[in-house]
Amino acid sequence: ARQHRPYWTRADVYLRDRAAPSGTEQNLTASVTGTGLYDIKDLDVSFDGTKLIFAMRGPIADNQMFRDPPSWHIWQFDIATSTLAQLTGGPSDTNPDAQDISPHYLADGRVVFSSTRQRDAKAVLTGEGKANFEAQTEEGDESAFVLHVLEIDPNTHEATGIRQITY
Repeated sequence: ARQHRPYWTRADVYLRDRAAPSGTEQNLTASVTGTGLYDIKDLDVSFDGTKLIFAMRGPIADNQMFRDPPSWHIWQFDIATSTLAQLTGGPSDTNPDAQDISPHYLADGRVVFSSTRQRDAKAVLTGEGKANFEAQTEEGDESAFVLHVLEIDPNTHEATGIRQITY
């Protein structure tokens, strides 16, 4: 996410019903991406093989500025229920403009991911009576990525308890 690159592409996530060239493919993200331009990366599979998680951004507008792309957000697809859910960047997210990338399932079902949100770091500094700032890249011109953990509500498929774990 730090290295801006052109991404005028139609990215989607597909699942085959079996591991064979003749397997039937199902487009898992078409309900969101449609005919729009989206970028997808960092696909991971849950330990039990029932869920997929990935980072997706888009849609790309006709007048999209190359240096001002949409934010990356974490998405999950539940294979058993055929449910695609946006976990970060939605209406209940307290930092919807954060860049959220590289999601990976932990053995207990939570998800670790890298993000520029850094809300907890600011709160810790404020609580210690220190100046409130966020980690920056070496150039000092944009937010650095730090690790966060989120839990997923099994009923609503929404992210709960996003917590920063590195500073």
